[in-house]
Amino acid sequence: GWAVTDPAMAADLWSRKDYTTISVGALSQVLAEIALSPGMRERLLERTRGILRTNWPLLERWLRERESVFRWTAPDAGAIAMVEYDLPIDSLDLVERLRADGDCLLVPGDHFRLPRTLRIGFGPHEDKLRDGLARMASVLDPIRESAMAAGR
Repeated sequence: GWAVTDPAMAADLWSRKDYTTISVGALSQVLAEIALSPGMRERLLERTRGILRTNWPLLERWLRERESVFRWTAPDAGAIAMVEYDLPIDSLDLVERLRADGDCLLVPGDHFRLPRTLRIGFGPHEDKLRDGLARMASVLDPIRESAMAAGR
């Protein structure tokens, strides 16, 4: 994993990692050596780039359909987007509703001290991403419609 934090918290996180991870597992070591070997690394990177080139436009189109709710900037790299939203629900409650009612797992922005923000991964297979976005819409769209009806 990774974290963006202040120096004191970073030191604390490093010590916890050192305490819980003494060495890499043998299988992980072998797989890493294969992944980083000449030729394989480039193949893996190109595969990943292809996934991002396909999936980011899907997510961005989905967000644009809900522009009244979402604000975002395309990520410079990787398959994770931080997306701000304008709905009358905090991110902890929203991700719990998405989990319970839509069978979707997202990370609440409150975990990063970013209220009313969601961390959305867009790296799965294209069909899974489409399905996940549809399930998210089934939860989010009624919340948006209710907020609009209430004048928010």
